[in-house]
Amino acid sequence: MRKSLLFFVIVMISVSVQAQNVKNKKSIDQLINPEQIKETFIYWGEELLVIVPDLANGRKVIRAFHTPLNPNPETHLNYDNDILDWKTLRPIEKHRASGSAYYDYSVPGEVTIKFVSPKETVSRTVKINKPIYNLRGPGGGVLSASLPLKVGFSTSFSEVRLKFPYEMTYDPEVVDYELKVIGEEKVKVNDREFETYIVEIDSTQADSGVYYKQWVTKQPPHNAIKFIYAGKDGKSDYKSRPPYIVGNIVVKNDKGNN
Repeated sequence: MRKSLLFFVIVMISVSVQAQNVKNKKSIDQLINPEQIKETFIYWGEELLVIVPDLANGRKVIRAFHTPLNPNPETHLNYDNDILDWKTLRPIEKHRASGSAYYDYSVPGEVTIKFVSPKETVSRTVKINKPIYNLRGPGGGVLSASLPLKVGFSTSFSEVRLKFPYEMTYDPEVVDYELKVIGEEKVKVNDREFETYIVEIDSTQADSGVYYKQWVTKQPPHNAIKFIYAGKDGKSDYKSRPPYIVGNIVVKNDKGNN
């Protein structure tokens, strides 16, 4: 009788703890801290990635854009500019020489995207039921930079994935993702050594979305200094791509650069 009672108590305590953990688990939109994001310059070979808090039409935003370091007649149009909402980090605009996309969230539970190319303007509306972000282009790393990362951290989100303006197609796809911090590692960039968290972002679908593995600085903002970025498309070897290591990173904090 005592053993049965003890077993019952243990089970009830376990259930109670699990229920409390579920209750305390916050959604990703409650975890974002845009105050972590600082003006940052990351050198990608012959291109420069800039992440900076800014204002656009009186609205507080995060700009993430990359541009050639030394533009010439062949590369001067190779820019990519993502504009994200400050509080939610949702994409609100994207600009390239080949076209622009504008996001409208005014109707709850959906987003309408207006695609503007040199030839035409097209709109598409997509139903959404989770916080959405953008993993394509220079804004892809901003989400990780804003989160309270530590080993064991995990969360989930969705992406309204576009091929436009990289391709002139206008059919968005909603892709679900899991984000996990799977470890930590020291990474050397030139003569500097960084303590990093290893962040793995993987779509829950086998044939869509991307696999994005980042070695991000432990010190916020958690910018990626080494990464693997691979489209899945049903491929089984998407995790085996060699990682890319940035050339340099400069973060402007309240006391200057570091």
